[in-house]
Amino acid sequence: MSLTITTEKRKEGFYLVAVGGRLDSNTYPRFEEKLAELLTNGVQLVTFDMEALEYISSMGLRAIFRAREAIKAQNGSIVLTKVQPRSPASSRLPIPCATCPSSRVSRRLIVFSMSSSAWSWKSKASPGMLEE
Repeated sequence: MSLTITTEKRKEGFYLVAVGGRLDSNTYPRFEEKLAELLTNGVQLVTFDMEALEYISSMGLRAIFRAREAIKAQNGSIVLTKVQPRSPASSRLPIPCATCPSSRVSRRLIVFSMSSSAWSWKSKASPGMLEE
């Protein structure tokens, strides 16, 4: 499967980037090119919608980390939403979800803190995020 990237400008400096398919060593250059178009002066927030992302490799994560650094240089932030937990039927992790309390968690919100030079993140389940 290939990579799909949809960008939407919410308002000045605020963007939504929906990522689908596979973000891996073959597709990350296109992902970085698309993000470079957004990373102009004044970017305050980029929200990545990861719901349709089926797989992400270390190169895909690296591309997200590089975007985070570029946005941080502008005093901005990134947010990853709808991160999928590991599928029990899959031997690969779409995105690691080590803090998921159970397989019932269908959506995750990961917020990368910009308060220090080191990566820190919080994983939260919001109301309505748990499947019954």
